[in-house]
Amino acid sequence: MKFIKFLFFMLFILSLNFLNMDKVCVKSRENLIELDYEELSENIIRFHFIANSDLDFDQYVKNAVKDEIMDYLEKDSKLKSSKSDNIDYLKGNLNKIREIAINVLNDYRVYDEVTIDIGKKYFDERVYGSYIIPEGIYDYFILNIGQASGKNFWSLLFSSIGFIQSDDKKIDSIPSIIKSNKKDSEVFSSNDKSRVSRVNEVKVSFKIIEIVKGFFKKIF
Repeated sequence: MKFIKFLFFMLFILSLNFLNMDKVCVKSRENLIELDYEELSENIIRFHFIANSDLDFDQYVKNAVKDEIMDYLEKDSKLKSSKSDNIDYLKGNLNKIREIAINVLNDYRVYDEVTIDIGKKYFDERVYGSYIIPEGIYDYFILNIGQASGKNFWSLLFSSIGFIQSDDKKIDSIPSIIKSNKKDSEVFSSNDKSRVSRVNEVKVSFKIIEIVKGFFKKIF
């Protein structure tokens, strides 16, 4: 009997944990702004720098390469006024960009191969600062170091203002560059739906707790 009581007690604890996790997930997403995919994809180039591995040293070197290349691209107005011009510029200067990366690696006595890929492909949805970058097909620049099996750094390149990182103050200028995919009325409607959803979740939560309590009354 004690073992059965213990099992139900653990079930009760796990139920509470599950409900708390669900509430955290809802709260963490409800304050995010989802950007319009069509307009976003027309305005940005996704930049990715992928480390050789997840070792601290490899990640440090990756960031050093990233900093040097992004500084090079933003210096002396190398970035152009349109996305297509920037893509052409990147393709025409691949050897120079790769040379910069190799020089940085050599400074750290790293002799891994550097490969660069520029193109267009599908990416999953991703949270970027306080914004949701929708899934879809985007233009990209990807620099791979060595085995490229480590975590990657990524940034968005807007032709009008340059690179934006998720922890950059400039990130809040995104809505002024592209339109949000929801009008104010739609946002309020969405929030109302979220509130209704959360109310329903609370009702379900209490229902589960009542069921568990019922079990406890029967066995104790």
